[in-house]
Order: sequence, then C-alpha cells, then structure tokens
Amino acid sequence: MSKILKNEHKYIAYDGGPLLILPATVASKWNGINTNDYQRACDLVETSSTGIKLIPVEDEFGVLIKYWPLYAFPLHPKTNKIDVVALESWADDTDLLINSTIQYFHTNSSLDTGLIWKIKADEILILSASDIPNNSIYKILRYKVCKGNYNIYCGPYKNNNDNSMMIKFIKPS
Repeated sequence: MSKILKNEHKYIAYDGGPLLILPATVASKWNGINTNDYQRACDLVETSSTGIKLIPVEDEFGVLIKYWPLYAFPLHPKTNKIDVVALESWADDTDLLINSTIQYFHTNSSLDTGLIWKIKADEILILSASDIPNNSIYKILRYKVCKGNYNIYCGPYKNNNDNSMMIKFIKPS
C-alpha cells in the first residue's frame, strides 16, 4: 500500500488534462472547461516535446504541464525558485520518491526547455487547466513568489517502479 500525503509537500491531483500555473492577476480571465481555454491548453501542451508550454492569458502567460496522476510542490518560503515534481508511478513511499527526485536534480543536470516565464504578480495559482479559479471543482494551490523572469528546466527520474519528472523554475540572480 502506498504511503502518501504526509504533508511534507503540497499535492494536487485530478482526473486529467494539463496542470496550469497561472499568475493570480489574470486568474479571473481563465474559464477552463466553460470556454475554449481548456481545449486550447490541451492542444498546446500536446505540441511540446517536453510536455511544458507557455499559454497566453490576457497580457500575461501561464505555464502548462502535461497530465501526470499526481503533482507535488516542495514547500519553499517566497524565493526565486519554484519546484514541481510530477509523478507518473510510485511503488511505496511518495514523499521518498519526491525527495529522491529533488536530490537527484541537485546533483545532476536537467534540460533547459528554452522557455522563460515572466511573472508580474507576487502570487501564482496552481490548478487543473479544466478548472475555473473563481468556481473551482478541484483543489487550487496558491503560492507567493518573487516577480521576474524564470527559466524553466525539466528532467525525468526513474528508479525501479518509480517514475517522476522534475520541473524547476529558476529566477537568475
């Protein structure tokens, strides 16, 4: 039986479709499944070799990450980095897999996606692209962040039956 959700990290899971990370300032402009926003997100993320794409929302951009069954967000104070661990499969201890993934990418390189995400807000929302921030069906996470440009990196991690992906947003000094 999987040991998950020990509150070492924040988690989000839902039924399918891309994950959306959205500046709070444009959250009211995202209408998910109620408009073509969700289909636009699905179509756009499918064109990415990394599974990560920027999507315009008004005068800003959100970040799309292809669907994985579970996402984890290591708890950081407001800093110049954002980490996302996407989990596809895990054999036993979810927190151990997340921590192993993070540790692996502290000492190994990850792929520079070539994407730069400019954040004008000091808060981001993390949600299913099908969801509507003001009338949510699923869980929405909120994070305080530093405004600025973030380079996006990613890389897979595999260990036995565990399969995950690390997505790092790093604001250059």
